[in-house]
Amino acid sequence: PGVEAWLVAFFLLCVWVARLAAQDQAPGEIQAGNHCLWRVQSETTSVYLVGSVHLLKADNYPLSPAIEKAFRDSQRLVLELKLDNVNPQDQGTMLAKGRLDPGTTLEGIVSPKTYGLLRERVKQVGIPVQALDPFKPWVAALTLTTLKLKKLGYDPQYGVDHYFTRKAKQEGKEISGLETFEFQIDLFDRLSLPEQESLLLQTISELDVMEREFNDLVRAWVQGDTAALEKILLASFRDFPEIYRRMVVDRNRAWVGEVEKMLAGNEKTIVVVGAGHLVGKEGLAELLRAKGYAVEQQ
Repeated sequence: PGVEAWLVAFFLLCVWVARLAAQDQAPGEIQAGNHCLWRVQSETTSVYLVGSVHLLKADNYPLSPAIEKAFRDSQRLVLELKLDNVNPQDQGTMLAKGRLDPGTTLEGIVSPKTYGLLRERVKQVGIPVQALDPFKPWVAALTLTTLKLKKLGYDPQYGVDHYFTRKAKQEGKEISGLETFEFQIDLFDRLSLPEQESLLLQTISELDVMEREFNDLVRAWVQGDTAALEKILLASFRDFPEIYRRMVVDRNRAWVGEVEKMLAGNEKTIVVVGAGHLVGKEGLAELLRAKGYAVEQQ
């Protein structure tokens, strides 16, 4: 894993979260709007919720005028993770958490079938399978995703989070994060070995279709087509209710409290989180609506 590995971990988490979140949503439950953007209204202010894609291409810009306007109207930017808070020490923490104990190898802890599939797949991303042997399955999945998306031209530097971070700095807007780097890495590292192997198998199985699926995902996101997003994200992870609770439900519920603090003030805020956190019965938009706030897709 290279210096941008944590960013791809962030992306991988959000894609997996989006799949999990979509499983609990009936088709057509959320009406498609024009953008992956929601406005939450209180008596004193508005909070804009933007569903993010964390890796994009240069030609995915400019963003829609509605999302740009939401940013202009806001005094504060809130991200899942404040990017300035990530440093080389954090990257070292990720590698330390992701490295297996001495004498233990990836080949020795996953099934022969999984390792055989991995050996075949790493050929198409240009690394020897032995390079992954010192690491846990979630790191192997992260690395495959990193290298594949790089080959497809997707880059975290073009992600929505980076884009708005740069703009907020230029305009002197306050920037904060909902979570810490270590918390997000622990979401992977605390997965059981069977769960990590399932994630690795899921990644291996999707390498061949990743370009088509990710292109479709970005297209639906650009169009604000929630029905298409739902269809794309509904493909897998139906059988992991405990992971769904930890990675989606618990985090969304924690974020509701943070958004309510924003809504109690008088400054407008734009909150940028993975799109999977904003859809479904237990998505952030519906949880806030259930609290009595006016929530409208823009």
